[in-house]
Amino acid sequence: MGFRLPEPLHGWRQFAGEVGIIVLGVLVALGAQQWVQDGQQRAEARAADRAIRSELELNMSRLKSRWEKRECVSRRLDELQAAVLRARLPLLPAWTARRRELAVQYRRQLPAGVSPIVERDLGHVYHLFPVRLRDRDRLSAHLAREGIGTLIHYPVPLSAQPAFAAYEPAECPIASAASAELLSLPLHPRLTDADVAHVARQVSAFVKGPLPA
Repeated sequence: MGFRLPEPLHGWRQFAGEVGIIVLGVLVALGAQQWVQDGQQRAEARAADRAIRSELELNMSRLKSRWEKRECVSRRLDELQAAVLRARLPLLPAWTARRRELAVQYRRQLPAGVSPIVERDLGHVYHLFPVRLRDRDRLSAHLAREGIGTLIHYPVPLSAQPAFAAYEPAECPIASAASAELLSLPLHPRLTDADVAHVARQVSAFVKGPLPA
């Protein structure tokens, strides 16, 4: 018994044309989808490139701002700033007391291996709270991922500044080591006790490894 294909209703030519239109429509749809995806990927790549360039420019500007080409005295206090600071001056004692409380908490909670700067003055106002550790940059990155901001205030020692190139000694290994290890943790009067505990926990997690749940 032979096998015979059923005859299309309007003939094979029209059937082939309809099939061709369907195939063409599918190919056009797939091509349009790929074009849209490529456009999205290009847009994401451009956005990522802009973000990287912006971060690089910001980092370079911060680094350049730390290089001094000549010896100078920086004067930043103008009349307007002086008026604002004078109005806020009565708040200073309470702010300073709070900074000292937070510094005490940091010293109690930070793990071994992270060394706060030795307090040599009982009147310390803790404008900054720098600590020292050899893996400073990785800790800073870890804290940034957890939403905790840190700063490196003195990345370039005086011995490496162009303004002091003519002075001896040319190499200051202690200063160079300090500039490579110092990291300022968050400290300001608006921090809560819970904020300090959170920072200390994240530093401990980095130094000791993940903490048990």
